[in-house]
Parts: sequence; structure tokens; C-alpha cells
Amino acid sequence: MKSFIFSLLAFVLVIGAIAASSIYIRGVARELGDMVENFTPTDKEGFSRAMDFWEKNERIICVFVSHKDIDNVNLAFGVLEEKINNNDGGGFYEYRALLQKYIEEIGNKERLHIDNII
Repeated sequence: MKSFIFSLLAFVLVIGAIAASSIYIRGVARELGDMVENFTPTDKEGFSRAMDFWEKNERIICVFVSHKDIDNVNLAFGVLEEKINNNDGGGFYEYRALLQKYIEEIGNKERLHIDNII
């Protein structure tokens, strides 16, 4: 009986951790997506805020998300940073859309569903 209660408690703890991480990742992805959507090629301050927000949360997110996804976001941020610093608007909106797609994918991949539990 004790082993059953211990197993049940462990199961509830795992489900709770999965739910908490999923909620956290979706929240970060949503907020970062909103920040990215609003900056322009001349908005260094908005870009800087989004980049700082990403760097602050990246350490925690990398525990739950594939490093390939993290690298995609970092690469897109790097290209956008270069375009903003060089006042090069060419291709800016395409890379911003790509960054938004990568951020959205991170939020969607970590949704709580049966495949994540099993």
C-alpha cells in the first residue's frame, strides 16, 4: 500500500512539473512574441528589451526545449541585431517573421499532451 501511495505521489509530482514547465514556456513565448512583433529596424530599444528578456529566460527554457530550437532563436536574434546595428532594413521583416515562427514553435512544442507524459 505504501508503494502505491508513493507511486501515485510521484506520478502527480511529474504531471505537476510538466504542467508548470508548459505554462512557463508558453508564457515566455507569448510575451517574447509580442515584443518581437512590435519592433522595427530603427527600434534599438525595443530589440534590446526583447533580447534581454530572451537571454534572461533562455537558461531555464533550455532545460525543457531542444537546443536546436534555442539555437534557431539565437541565430535569428543575431541576424536581426546585425541588421539593426548596421541600419540595414533589407530582409529585416523576413527575419523578424522567422524569429516569431521559432518562438511560436517553442511555445507549441511544449504544450501539455499525452505524448509529453508517456
